[in-house]
Amino acid sequence: MTWAEDELTGIDLGDQRLNKRAIKILEDLSMKPSTSIPARCHGWAETAAAYRFMSNERVSEQNILAPHIQSTKERMRQEKLVLCIEDTTELDFTSHKAVASQFGPLGQPYQRGMFLHAMLATTPERVPLGVLNAAYHIRAVADVSADETAKKAHKRDIEDKESYRWVTGYESVNEMAKQTPAKLLYVTDREGDIEEVLKRAQGQPAGLLIRAKHDRIVEDGERMWNTVWNTPVVGTTEFLMAARPGRSARLVRQSIRAATITLPETDKREQAITINVVIAHEDNPPQGEEPVSWTLLTTLPVATADDASLIVELYLCRWDIEMFFKVLKSGCAVQELQLETVDRLKIAVSLSLITAYRILMMSKLGRETPNLPCNVVFDDIEWQTVYRYHFRKSPPKDPPPLFDIVRILAMLGGFLGRKSDGFPGSKTIWRGLSTIHSYLIVNEGITGNKLE
Repeated sequence: MTWAEDELTGIDLGDQRLNKRAIKILEDLSMKPSTSIPARCHGWAETAAAYRFMSNERVSEQNILAPHIQSTKERMRQEKLVLCIEDTTELDFTSHKAVASQFGPLGQPYQRGMFLHAMLATTPERVPLGVLNAAYHIRAVADVSADETAKKAHKRDIEDKESYRWVTGYESVNEMAKQTPAKLLYVTDREGDIEEVLKRAQGQPAGLLIRAKHDRIVEDGERMWNTVWNTPVVGTTEFLMAARPGRSARLVRQSIRAATITLPETDKREQAITINVVIAHEDNPPQGEEPVSWTLLTTLPVATADDASLIVELYLCRWDIEMFFKVLKSGCAVQELQLETVDRLKIAVSLSLITAYRILMMSKLGRETPNLPCNVVFDDIEWQTVYRYHFRKSPPKDPPPLFDIVRILAMLGGFLGRKSDGFPGSKTIWRGLSTIHSYLIVNEGITGNKLE
């Protein structure tokens, strides 16, 4: 069974031929993931079949992702704690003139595209387990000013607002928590700081970890941030902050404070809300740099220094969904897809979500479990081709360690492999995958053939 067959186990598109085609297309799209669909398929016949598949009325983004989501849930059952990280990213199709008119505005008035709201399951060790949800949203083109739009949004019921996606996200995690032995933790950034989410998290099986956006008033009339800031420092933490545009990577050291607060009943708040708060603040940032400061809301305990430090460590895992989106956009080049309808694009992006998960998982597993046999992640033909391509000799009978194959694959994608280079990232891994699959097509004729 190939990795694609395993990931789409139980797929049901109402026709066995469609089921098989879905698996074949997923395998094709994972080859040379940053190129066009024709470049990933084996000739015009396969390309035409892929386009017909995406136009079939039986195929949708939901039933494509359904078996992968089920596979993700099965992996979650093997864990003690799973982070369900949710975030939104823009998919910009402004330059795709044939389809741009079918989309709505993005961050800038001239941009056209759609929003992808996705949930990624990962372990506290930052090993991704898969996608749990993916929803697409296209904004209507507003014919009123931004201020008027904001006023109208303020008056709408919460269920009618875009922000309601965070409420449904937490509710879905809460339902999953009732069906799995793993402890689930819903993690979001500032956009998820919605009072309705805090309200629904009271006494529920799924935990909550949200970076605060609002500085609410607590029982004694004081602001939340001041209340927690005036408590003693309970610990410290440090981490390497990744480079950003215009800023280099640097070490961040934060002091940690924690407290439990109660938000009192008000005219709009029907009942009091109790939540734990952790403030992680950089006291001495480098000259010219803004301090890295987070206020985190959680239902997890914060009674001890270890408890509070764990909250910060778990929040750092939120960066993984940013990496996931980067792999999806840069590695799988979903914004470059040349398809003529929104529905086709949604199906192609959904297939690419599975590929992006696999690329990110290769990178993480190679680092966290280096001695794991490589055939846990790679199909036999993949790791054997990597070995043969690199060493110019027949592969061994027993699969080599995962670390070795991931490192070789990354070196094929431009990773130098020096002692000072650390562990390869997703970018060099997807480049290496493209190299290997190109080699397979040229030398084996088709990727399904077995290497002798």
